[in-house]
Amino acid sequence: EPGLRHCHDIDLLVLANDSDRIAQALRSSGWNVVGGWDSPLDDSFRLVHRSALPLVLHNRLFRIPYYRPPLEEILNRCSKAQLAGVESQILSAADSLMHICGHAACTGNRESLRWACDAWLLIDRSDALDWKLFLDCVLRTRVALPVFVTLDYLRTELEAQVPASILEELRLAAPATTGAGRAAAIIGAQSTPRGSFGNILRT
Repeated sequence: EPGLRHCHDIDLLVLANDSDRIAQALRSSGWNVVGGWDSPLDDSFRLVHRSALPLVLHNRLFRIPYYRPPLEEILNRCSKAQLAGVESQILSAADSLMHICGHAACTGNRESLRWACDAWLLIDRSDALDWKLFLDCVLRTRVALPVFVTLDYLRTELEAQVPASILEELRLAAPATTGAGRAAAIIGAQSTPRGSFGNILRT
């Protein structure tokens, strides 16, 4: 049941050019701004509804700027879904899986393993998951290294039905990651409370 899945807030993906207009519309509908766009690297705008429900606008999928997915393409292939009786747009299964796996690799909250549950259920329940589209978008986004690590964990430890051919393609692509890409992966690895460089080397 989706209602049993813990959620800190509602996340909306918006194009950067639309962010201020959307934030202004939300202000007029009972949302108060609590922070955002504080620096060029800030990817989110945070608001809280008078009911205390938090909402976050994001203008990119990943916090680390090195990972650059084709946002307009991703938004154009969103699918429609009914959420609490309201017609909404959600990421395609392929784009959602890339986001879950890539986001887990560059944020500290991956240790909760909610990402693993989300990804496993998405793979298990998405008959129409386009694995070729997934692979193409991962490679273009330059997130092959962290996605290989997270997807390999899902297949090896949780027996997720990840095609062996897709994992092999990612395994071959991961070592070709540039120096900047490896630095981005290290930043992601260090994002957890236990992510000190010493702990990483010991692990």
